[in-house]
Amino acid sequence: MIVKKIFKLTIVFMVAGSMALASLSYAAAVYTWTDDEGKIHFTDKPVDLAVDRLGVQVNRTDTDAIVEAREEKNMSEEELSEKESEKERQARISERFEKEREEVRAANCKIAQDNYDKLNAPRRLYEKHDDGERRYLENEEIDERRAHAESQVREWCDE
Repeated sequence: MIVKKIFKLTIVFMVAGSMALASLSYAAAVYTWTDDEGKIHFTDKPVDLAVDRLGVQVNRTDTDAIVEAREEKNMSEEELSEKESEKERQARISERFEKEREEVRAANCKIAQDNYDKLNAPRRLYEKHDDGERRYLENEEIDERRAHAESQVREWCDE
């Protein structure tokens, strides 16, 4: 008994579903006629007997396809947004790296200039050993150190 009712309900739902699917796509009648001035007109009702009937296939819009297309578009926009944020992040990292590089360069330039200035001071230059004893530099050593200090200034201070 219950099986028969379920079977009948299943058949009713199948018939209703078939009818619903059949209504998704139907042919509509469109009539065309030409007036005295040669203009072509289209209407859904015949105006007189001198009309031509056009068969037009009408399909309902597939809302699922529209939703899917929008989701794909939004996903593409999200991916583009992620790429943009990645580019911005790379730009920030590059900018930070360049700033740190300039700071190191400025510090090294200052050290090189100080060293160069000390080597060109009008006093006698010496090295201090661990035991506190001083060893005065020869002229050749001073010239070598001045040349090296000058090259360091050029390396760190010139761009």
